[in-house]
Amino acid sequence: MPTVDPRVQASIDGSLSILPELQARFDRAIAQAPPPRSRNAALLADELGERVIHIAGMHISSALDHVRTMAQVWATNTIPTYSLQTLARTTLENALMAQWLMDSELTLPNQIARGVGAQYADYREREKLEQDLKPRLSGRAKLAVDRRADFMRTAEARGFAKISSEGELVPNRVLPNVTDLFNRYQTSRLPDGRRPPGSTYYRIYSAFAHGKQWSQLLSDLELAQPPHGASARLFSSSPNDGLLAGTFTRSINAIGTAVDYFCGHARAPTEEANRRH
Repeated sequence: MPTVDPRVQASIDGSLSILPELQARFDRAIAQAPPPRSRNAALLADELGERVIHIAGMHISSALDHVRTMAQVWATNTIPTYSLQTLARTTLENALMAQWLMDSELTLPNQIARGVGAQYADYREREKLEQDLKPRLSGRAKLAVDRRADFMRTAEARGFAKISSEGELVPNRVLPNVTDLFNRYQTSRLPDGRRPPGSTYYRIYSAFAHGKQWSQLLSDLELAQPPHGASARLFSSSPNDGLLAGTFTRSINAIGTAVDYFCGHARAPTEEANRRH
């Protein structure tokens, strides 16, 4: 492996060391029925709310799958030029969307509203694919356009959808775009005290994903985060080492928070939480 700052090596190894625990916690939350009074139980018992669990779970599964691939690359003692940042971008997109859906501060109706928006967007993307493929259906199978119509009628009846100015039935809460998610959940302090918006990191990772010329000229990313759950520790390093450390630790930290939110809702809430929600 090319020589890296020992602190960067330790930061990455420390982050990856908690990956099996995160996977195990998430697997347990998915496999076991939540306690009767937990938030996840309330969501799963609701025709619309169950979409929150299913969609957030898919996002976390995708994030874990991508970061495991990053770990496998790291274990080969090679550092690819572009692909690690590309994997990190997809990892973060999924983990941050799961955080948005399972945010621990949400009331139950607000969480369901976000799930309706996520399901609507999912059906819309599927419609575009089906318009290209023109699939032939048989039996009771439905196209996404029909599934969306059925789902949105239910959402409207529950007060989670409305008629747009174009006359279309749309969710009350739409998905944030990716840069908004990064700005909401990925803003952090650099060693010199600056706090660039979270979208900075999305644009950096996107530059690698799309082969932008300037992706190889980055000279001002000097952040290496501590592993998820560790005490805050920032240090300056060379630009390349800082980017490398941030690529891994940001990914693991984001997944860790998403799993924390997901598993937190899988436990029975306290009396204080019941009053708050």
